[in-house]
Amino acid sequence: MIQKVTRSKNHPIQSTRPKPRSRRQKNKVVAGTKKTRHHRKPTSGGGREGRYNISIVQHRFHDAYHQVFGAGHVHSVVAQLNATWIDPDYIVIAIKRSELNRVKKYLQNSDVI
Repeated sequence: MIQKVTRSKNHPIQSTRPKPRSRRQKNKVVAGTKKTRHHRKPTSGGGREGRYNISIVQHRFHDAYHQVFGAGHVHSVVAQLNATWIDPDYIVIAIKRSELNRVKKYLQNSDVI
């Protein structure tokens, strides 16, 4: 890799290689794309930095999401959706993926679905 080297008054030789980004900077707007990294499970709720937990979303939608839902813990998001945003004839229910089959069987046996 070839680096551009510049000279300045205070430092005889100064590299223009970009500095490594800190963990906090990684969540900021991705350079030139107006997109941000959204943690699907918030780090404050135990969410990790892995790809399965990160969605790349438009900055304006990401900002709006956090304006409405705060940190975005799943139960508070669902409660707010049901109380404010969803047609009152419906209800949104959050089910852990690991529990989905058990819940489906229960609902089928109850003649709900």
